Amino acid sequence: MKNIKHLLGVIFLGVSFFVTSAQATDNIYKIDTNGAEDSPKPLADIYEQNQANITPETSANYLNVKPSGTLWALIGKQPLTIGQGLIPFGGDGVSSTFYGAVAASVGMKDATGYSGSFGSGYRKIFDGSYLLGGYVLVDFNRSPLRHNFWVGSIGAELLGYDWDFRVNGYIPVGKKYWLSNSIGGIYEEVGTGVDFEVGRILPIPKTQGLKLFVGGFRYSMKNTIGNITGIEMRVVYPLTSYATLEFRDSYDVTRYNIAMGGIRFTLGGYNNEHKEDLGIAGRMSDTIERNFANFASCNTSVVNKKYSH
Repeated sequence: MKNIKHLLGVIFLGVSFFVTSAQATDNIYKIDTNGAEDSPKPLADIYEQNQANITPETSANYLNVKPSGTLWALIGKQPLTIGQGLIPFGGDGVSSTFYGAVAASVGMKDATGYSGSFGSGYRKIFDGSYLLGGYVLVDFNRSPLRHNFWVGSIGAELLGYDWDFRVNGYIPVGKKYWLSNSIGGIYEEVGTGVDFEVGRILPIPKTQGLKLFVGGFRYSMKNTIGNITGIEMRVVYPLTSYATLEFRDSYDVTRYNIAMGGIRFTLGGYNNEHKEDLGIAGRMSDTIERNFANFASCNTSVVNKKYSH
């Protein structure tokens, strides 16, 4: 009962914050220095002001999405390194793009496992104001007990100037349940799951780009502990065009609280100095965001174990 109250309390605080921040966005923050604004303008205004700078003559070099690579260095439950690369191969590179994706995760401790992913996706801009995308990935997972799991993953994203929404599904392929006899009868299972998150730029003066995400997840574990249902949140804050601070936290009644923080570096994609000028088009090279329930693990889907009697 105590855990359930804690879970409901976090959900209530998250909803309250988003309602409050939405109301605060309608206000313009100003300081008493000749009436100058003390907070950045919404990205929508920036987009409108810079459209005159985007011409057909410059679009071939200025707008086309370039390959990009992102590296996360996180610490918490364990030191964790995650890499992701996006390689465009179709579309016009201005309002739409097809891309290939590769990713890998590895921990810094023994017996933590690792994973690798590959797949493709598509992104398209609608009405010059929001981006809709989808992707399909195949994940290879090496579990902490050295079992191999394959997982199919499908996701969708809706990205705007201020708000983001993402949802992902994870379906194990092939064998989903292992017994490790060499370690005295430990069952290990990969779960079928779904997760989602909603993100928003915070309307706080002098914090351009600070964004909060909240979401939830549910995984089915038929042979070990049953279902895992929980909530997650993360905060990202860009330090430079290439480096971003990130903090993640999740809670469920089975694994309790898990928190990690660190930094991520991104190279490529749109020219970083022009990304903001492009408005929503500048997000065509954003990273794929998923694995919200299992970010502290090297595996892309929740892997649980149970000792046999």
